Amino acid sequence: MAKVHNISWRETYPGLLPDPMLARLSIADEAIRWQRMLDRPREWGATLAFVADQQGTVIGYGSCGEQRSKALYDRGFTGEITELYVLRKAQRQGAGSGLLKAMASALVDRGHRAVSLWVLEQNIAARRFYESMDGMLIAKKRSNLGEVAYGWSNPRALIFGR
Repeated sequence: MAKVHNISWRETYPGLLPDPMLARLSIADEAIRWQRMLDRPREWGATLAFVADQQGTVIGYGSCGEQRSKALYDRGFTGEITELYVLRKAQRQGAGSGLLKAMASALVDRGHRAVSLWVLEQNIAARRFYESMDGMLIAKKRSNLGEVAYGWSNPRALIFGR
């Protein structure tokens, strides 16, 4: 997952995130973060992790858990998809939609009736993907990164289709 994280960030974020930030990415540092999260999930908001593999090789992953944004939580979006990354070579083959549906299902199973996620406003490819999965633009974060939130007020429709 650490390797997929680093590769997908280097594929996705040039021009969207500062070059020095991308240059500092470290598979070793990311592996430590994942190990901590998997060893102590309660400290990470009871985060759940999912992987997509192709012939035994991880090509994507996602994580989800409790909503971190008070504003979205107050609007009923109590579940949050915190990460969803698929290697560029494996995109448009169903891994992303499979991960998104699996995470939505896990959040519904944990009692969440609505879910959301944040994405960089300038990440047009990801935004189109979420819109194709019937995600609704629900918020904008005032930050240097320019993030927007997509939400599913009925994640069961996402899981089982329209």
